[in-house]
Amino acid sequence: MSPRWHLGNDVVDTLHRGSFGKAGDERFLARVCSSFEQDRVRSSPDPDVALWVHWAGKEAIYKSASKALGAPPTFHHSSFHVVFPEHDLRDLLVNPAPEPSPLLLGEGAYQDLSFRISVEKIGSSVHAVSWLDRARGETPGFYAICLESRGETRGSVEGFEDRFSPGEWGCITHRASALTRLEARRAISAALGVPEEGLEIRCGPGMPGRRIPSVWLGGEEIPLDLTLSHHGRFLAWAFLRGLGAEDRAGRPV
Repeated sequence: MSPRWHLGNDVVDTLHRGSFGKAGDERFLARVCSSFEQDRVRSSPDPDVALWVHWAGKEAIYKSASKALGAPPTFHHSSFHVVFPEHDLRDLLVNPAPEPSPLLLGEGAYQDLSFRISVEKIGSSVHAVSWLDRARGETPGFYAICLESRGETRGSVEGFEDRFSPGEWGCITHRASALTRLEARRAISAALGVPEEGLEIRCGPGMPGRRIPSVWLGGEEIPLDLTLSHHGRFLAWAFLRGLGAEDRAGRPV
């Protein structure tokens, strides 16, 4: 049986409205972060981006925990704990290049579940991917992709319906959701070497934005661990390389 890694991910557009100055909002910081996390954010060379690194990590492990538990738990950011090596976090924050930064590896926890977290800073985006820490240091092989949308992410979903099956369309909440699913579906098709026409990305029950995605091929669900996210101008997703692949993690090849 292939291992269950329970991938989660989250992306933050740090230039999006509402992203500026939040590290200086003490009430917000206390609501989202533990005392330890607050200290890490305040002492960093870029507190705003450091906050979003911690936020993205928490959002990612929330999705991982939802898969591990079989249903989304109550989401209070302060209940999800993340920690990154201080020196490595600093290196990520001071990296000026628009290209992907060195990977920042950290740890996460929710109740008795432990997770590993990988974070990249690509331009003005922060993208976190998490997985269940089945054995300390063990890492699944996955594609983790974050890109700036080629189309407008705001506005109506008019004109998109004919690009999705009925089973997929009920999962579309807004334009960015549609664009993320189209890009992820195209990437899965290429990775698995199957026609995109037979692929679907459906979702489980629950509230929009908290539903666990599933991948279907030819009308049958396949065991592909997929996670989706979007924010501002950025679309992001991650999925295992193949069905239960055990190779090392890295950027897509």
